[in-house]
Amino acid sequence: MCLICVDLQKERMTILDAKRAFREMVVDMDPNHAREVKDLIAAKEKEAKDEANKDKD
Repeated sequence: MCLICVDLQKERMTILDAKRAFREMVVDMDPNHAREVKDLIAAKEKEAKDEANKDKD
């Protein structure tokens, strides 16, 4: 697992920071792992959006 995955899952990295790091590192990543990182970032974004919507109710 890469640093982005570990830090994002442990909430030591924000979604925005993960996106920035991904843009820098994607050129050196295995394409399959790049897809996993994109999916993880998308899942974290959805989770944050769902949490924000829950707080509005």
